[in-house]
Amino acid sequence: ETGLSFEEINAYIPIRHVSAFYHPYHEMDIRQFCDRMNELYRVAKPDTNLKLRRQKVKLTQKELADASGVPIRMAGLDVTEHALLHKDCLIKMRDSGRVGHMLYSIFSHYRDGDMDTGLAMHDPCTIALMLEPDMFRMEDHYIEVVTEGIAAGALVTNLERKMKIGCAPNVSVCMGIDEKRFEEWFTDMICR
Repeated sequence: ETGLSFEEINAYIPIRHVSAFYHPYHEMDIRQFCDRMNELYRVAKPDTNLKLRRQKVKLTQKELADASGVPIRMAGLDVTEHALLHKDCLIKMRDSGRVGHMLYSIFSHYRDGDMDTGLAMHDPCTIALMLEPDMFRMEDHYIEVVTEGIAAGALVTNLERKMKIGCAPNVSVCMGIDEKRFEEWFTDMICR
């Protein structure tokens, strides 16, 4: 239930630690043990495999993207909030079969919008950006990620080109989405 192989667990959590859990966990539900293993694993290995490999070969994300030939694209919330599913499409999905019915049930309790005004589909929007890039209006911009201080994680850019910075664009930024086409695409993908 951890999704980890014994080899992965053993590489980051010494077997003596695992065996020490016998007494507190042997009569508990196995999921509690798995949750604890996942927690210890995340503490011991906070970075993803991709990040570890990238750091081992001393490449930034940009350099890795350049070497792989895969451009860096960014779709912010200002765009993904327009990737909406409305009630009529949700009903069409519900009536299309088991998968559509399951998604309809999940979306009935979704927190990002409502069925009448539309539910924002942030993650499916990023998938659409990979599979159907012409559904989006893109612009190339220079962007940096703040890595320290109170704004750590924030993106700094010059979208309106008010600052004169001599940096070449490094990210293709999603500036808009064809909302109707997205909704049709997503609905069709589920109803197949």
